[in-house]
Amino acid sequence: MPRPKIEIEQTLADRIMILFGSGHLAILKQQLEATPEYELVKFGDLEGY
Repeated sequence: MPRPKIEIEQTLADRIMILFGSGHLAILKQQLEATPEYELVKFGDLEGY
């Protein structure tokens, strides 16, 4: 059974926070670094961001 599609309004000021385990870290980091639309920020660097 397909899941319903959820539409969310977006603005340029919106941010996405992704939490994940270390098992998928290398794959996710590679994908984010290869996509110029996103900026990878380490959790420890979030203060004042």
